[in-house]
Amino acid sequence: MFLRNETDLGWFARFFASSPPARIAIVPGLANGASSYAARVIDTSGAEEIYAIPGVSAVDAKGLPVFDAEFRNLMVHELANVYVSRAAGKFANRMETPAKQLYAPVAEAMQRQSYGTWRLMVNQSLARAAAIEYIIEHDSPEAARAMVWRENAQSFFWMGNLVDLLETYRKDRGEYPTFESFMPRVVDFFNDTAPNIQDIIDRLQPKVISTSIPDGASGVDPAINAIVVRFSMAMNRVGPGKGVKASGGRFDASGMAATIPVTLEPERDYAIPLRWSGGQAFVSADGVPLPPTVLKFRTAAASAPQKQ
Repeated sequence: MFLRNETDLGWFARFFASSPPARIAIVPGLANGASSYAARVIDTSGAEEIYAIPGVSAVDAKGLPVFDAEFRNLMVHELANVYVSRAAGKFANRMETPAKQLYAPVAEAMQRQSYGTWRLMVNQSLARAAAIEYIIEHDSPEAARAMVWRENAQSFFWMGNLVDLLETYRKDRGEYPTFESFMPRVVDFFNDTAPNIQDIIDRLQPKVISTSIPDGASGVDPAINAIVVRFSMAMNRVGPGKGVKASGGRFDASGMAATIPVTLEPERDYAIPLRWSGGQAFVSADGVPLPPTVLKFRTAAASAPQKQ
């Protein structure tokens, strides 16, 4: 009922210009938390059924599930995935080489999301871009930009450019009557993007450019009481649930430097994770997390006391 009332289900046939490749059943995972799953069944006649099992992470005061705009966006993504997977499968051989090149630098982040192959990454890229196209048409460009930032934060760093490409498809259906007819342009997109993926990541993903105690240093003065960390771009200065403090320190007004108080002991090895005191990653102003970064150094012996 929620999907029928809150989702433009006819959009999928209009956008993809094809029938769904399988019967789709949606079964909210009421006891699964926020994670979503899918199951696929092909019977002896060859008929296919896909069960989308979306996670339900929001509940009301009575503990009953809440189906809101976030849940609608999740379901648009899941439904789009059913459509794009067939089209992407037909062009998989032509996308394999560039997609593997794209996958390599983000493999760890993809695997954390259970996307263990380049094929899954491609399907997810297209499904997420299509879901953003839905948001452009039904919500607002501002909401769509926010979704692109969220996808960047999930290491789909090419999402903004892929959405721009699908805008070409959406606005020129005379030349591209079906999503499948547009797939050669998608193949070109991945071929063009793959050689530049590191430049794209460097532009969108923050990194530490310097620390006042150099990484790997030895003989560090144990009397030092603060470490200054400088970032490649402006960071979100407010930590999740932690105010503006980072282990007792804070960012400067630019968001590009953080001063973190420390208490050091002589002749000790230190490995200090650069993150919020609650364990959450620092993120850029656009919400892209800093990759796991650990500052390692060794302190010197204590200075001899001055004689009176």
